[in-house]
Amino acid sequence: MGGESSNYGPDRFDLEDLGLLIGSTEREYDIITRNAGMLLHTSAAMFCVLDEGQSSVFVRSRFMPRCRDLLPDRFDRDGSMFARMIEKSEPVRLIDLSEHHEYEGSFEPSVIPFKSVLSSPVYGPARETIGALVVLCSIPRRWSDLEQQELADLAHLVSRHVMLRASLETLKRMSREREALFDVPRFRN
Repeated sequence: MGGESSNYGPDRFDLEDLGLLIGSTEREYDIITRNAGMLLHTSAAMFCVLDEGQSSVFVRSRFMPRCRDLLPDRFDRDGSMFARMIEKSEPVRLIDLSEHHEYEGSFEPSVIPFKSVLSSPVYGPARETIGALVVLCSIPRRWSDLEQQELADLAHLVSRHVMLRASLETLKRMSREREALFDVPRFRN
């Protein structure tokens, strides 16, 4: 069975299959995002996913007590700072955004007042980067290694919840296929 792909393999799911692009946010994502913001004492925290099909960034959950309505749920991938962070597939630690010219003209800083960013990747069922858990601070901030590790731990929990969703989707698909097999007329000798 070496390199064969199964219908139930993790590479067969897209973000919509996993409930990441539809409906209201799940309580688990909201709890983790809120805890990230509160634990790290930040102005805002969010879990964003990169929707390749729509070429957009989708904010799946957010904790933004002072500026909740400033950032839309979905925005264009082009010119998005969060999209670039997700595509890096590694933690990002920016002490002062004004010192990082590669993010000049990005969409997010134009609508949310923040100066400092810490992000950690969120992985899908095939260990591919699908998003990021991001915290923002309204003043320049030197993020500690411990803060980066705390955010990475919370991002790991988000990734585990995504994996749980993939497992449940796999079971549903297997159940549907099994039911379909029972509905097929059998030939008798």
